Amino acid sequence: MEIKHFTDKSDLKQSISLRKYVFHSAYTEQKAKDYGCLLDMADKIGEFKDNKLLGQVLNLPIKINIYNNEISAVGINHVGVYPENRSLGIASELMIESLKSAQKHDQIIAILEPFAPSFYRKFGYDLFTERINYRVPLKNYPKFKKDKNFRVVRKPRCELDDIEIKNIRKCYQIVASQTHGMQLRDKMWWQRHNYQYPNLNYGFVYDGKKITGYVSYHLNGTTMEIVDFIYLSNDIRQQLWSFLTAHGSNIFDIIGVSTSNHNLSYDFNDPRIEQRLWLNTMIRIVDLKKFLKLWIQSFSLKSEITFSVEDKFAPWNNGTYKLENTSVKYGEMEDGSEKITMQQLAAIFLGPLNQEQLVQFMKPDKNSSLFKLINLSRGKRIAHFLEEF
Repeated sequence: MEIKHFTDKSDLKQSISLRKYVFHSAYTEQKAKDYGCLLDMADKIGEFKDNKLLGQVLNLPIKINIYNNEISAVGINHVGVYPENRSLGIASELMIESLKSAQKHDQIIAILEPFAPSFYRKFGYDLFTERINYRVPLKNYPKFKKDKNFRVVRKPRCELDDIEIKNIRKCYQIVASQTHGMQLRDKMWWQRHNYQYPNLNYGFVYDGKKITGYVSYHLNGTTMEIVDFIYLSNDIRQQLWSFLTAHGSNIFDIIGVSTSNHNLSYDFNDPRIEQRLWLNTMIRIVDLKKFLKLWIQSFSLKSEITFSVEDKFAPWNNGTYKLENTSVKYGEMEDGSEKITMQQLAAIFLGPLNQEQLVQFMKPDKNSSLFKLINLSRGKRIAHFLEEF
């Protein structure tokens, strides 16, 4: 068996066959277009035997806002192995090659939606954000007054002109560049977004001649499903809700996904909407040295912290780290230095647990480097990461 990065037409056909067999969603015409877009974007990694594809992983290049730093990251997608080839270590080999490729492409973190969190934790991943699946029934629709200073325009995606598309995307980028955890979309990712969510409707708000917020959505019977909900101010948010709830004669439920980073219903007349926590994203630090340099630019360091890392899946991270003031010093592994796992570091710096919760689950000694690192995470925020790979 061999692992290779594949681009040949015959291998791409094999990838499509694996996608059809291994993954549960039906391979419709629309799904075929979406998967074709993914294959165009991805670094495609497969395990082969006698030129036959046994399993694969797709590495998708993404940009993400981490505490106002736009960083390169990788989205791990379509990890799949045929059932007759499972329990042979193929998925593990693919995950290791995925990390090697990410490091080669200067991607600092890796994000995925796990089929089994326990499997990915072994590779240094941990929980990333707290997603909220919400449902607003008709009886809970907010009653925000329509403000005549703003103008709301509704159009299906196919009727948007080039200027409207440009301004909608600009509005998204402004919000993403100001929001920790949001993915920034380039032209390639907007194209993928259109394949992923075809036939969207848009409602967008004009403040004068400027688009300052928009919502995109599907209608399915008496239910409206929100895809993007983007706004530059709370006034704009309220006007978007006013637009959505104006559908009350024919839409009886509004559903969508947000995160605990954003309060959904605080200013509703009745804020008791249905909200279900869904921990379906995981994250791993690919290049620890680069990540730590970004981190201490955003958070103050009151005392020196020294710790070591032994990362068998990403050995370029192995060594001893010394954090002081705004600098990161890195060298060979020092004897006696306290060892911290990559999973712990992901949980401390990028996961949803706050300082008290981290202490509760990790039980560090108060004089330990682990305890100091947990203290360094004070002030971190839940990532507002909503993209679906």
